[in-house]
Amino acid sequence: MTLDLFQVSSQLHQMAVELQSMQEERRRRLLRAQDAFRELSARWEELAARARASDRSAAAPLEPLDTVVPGTAAPLAYQVLATDGSTIEPDRHGVAMCALINIGRVVIRYGDSPRADLDTEPTLYHRPEELFVEQGGRRVLLGERLLDARRSLFEMRALDDLAKEHDDGLPRVAMADGLLTIWRDDWATQNGAEVVGQFNNALTALAARRLPVAAYVSSPRSHWVVDLLRSAAGCAGACRLGCQDADCILRGLVDVLLYPHLDIGQRSGLFEMVGRDQDIYSDEVHSHFFYLNVGRETVRVEVPAWVARDVGALGLVHNVVVDQVDRGQGYPVALARAHEQAVVSARDRALFQQLLVEALARAGLEAGVSEKQASKNRRAV
Repeated sequence: MTLDLFQVSSQLHQMAVELQSMQEERRRRLLRAQDAFRELSARWEELAARARASDRSAAAPLEPLDTVVPGTAAPLAYQVLATDGSTIEPDRHGVAMCALINIGRVVIRYGDSPRADLDTEPTLYHRPEELFVEQGGRRVLLGERLLDARRSLFEMRALDDLAKEHDDGLPRVAMADGLLTIWRDDWATQNGAEVVGQFNNALTALAARRLPVAAYVSSPRSHWVVDLLRSAAGCAGACRLGCQDADCILRGLVDVLLYPHLDIGQRSGLFEMVGRDQDIYSDEVHSHFFYLNVGRETVRVEVPAWVARDVGALGLVHNVVVDQVDRGQGYPVALARAHEQAVVSARDRALFQQLLVEALARAGLEAGVSEKQASKNRRAV
């Protein structure tokens, strides 16, 4: 055992004591923040204008903040497509430089002729142009963030492939885990722009099919709505909420805490993502979102612009997501199955390394790890 659990346990106890002492203070601030949310709700058009004028990414409300939209029953017969992905990053100390993206693909049909199709689609990267990217004028090894961006791209492309392969005329919804935006800050400028452009094209292909897409975010920690309240309150100057610097009622809050009034199956009003990170997406597919009470939690659901503007498509997404969570006992069943297909377990990784060594040996190539990795495999003092 390399982790001293005795030392950690005392620190965990101290953490719990501190969190307990902060709980009442957080509850007091949250109640005040919820009051501010209700008071500012009718000023949604002013808040939207502020968001659109910001030089940062922001969420512009498209209806009053306290809007509540009830759901209805999902169709008795419908089809849900879902993808999820996982990766193996390139390892400088491994036997060979390569990376892997594994996409789990799921199609479930409900109704008189129920059926489920599940498979995986792995893609191996090994060429120099695949493993090295441009960053700050230098070529650097493909990192986790760009690999994850490519995984998101592959997930969207896989949804389009599934849509072509499985179209039986039923109402259908495509689901992905995560976001409909690839956020690109300082990583791999040149290559990142290329991947984001390809991601936009994949979303556009789905829009051309009029296949509603829903990106599902469980336990969201986003604070887009909180930031709207902060902007309206003038937190950067004289605070209109009467806060003191050390007593900001919005400090540390996330959006879902502002929606205790949503009952199970109800969603919030719509928000449109605006700012420079959305400008690169075409008008039909830039991201919109709403919060949705699915029972055990309030989640964020992202949809492309065309779905947000289509009452029928938006309602179908709303109702199918709730139905999927109900069938999955807390999490969309199609996404859970896609994750099971995609996940690369520790055993899978070991077998991958074994297959890699064997493939190199058959090609007459020497397969060895770096001295650093070799030292980790040895027991010596």
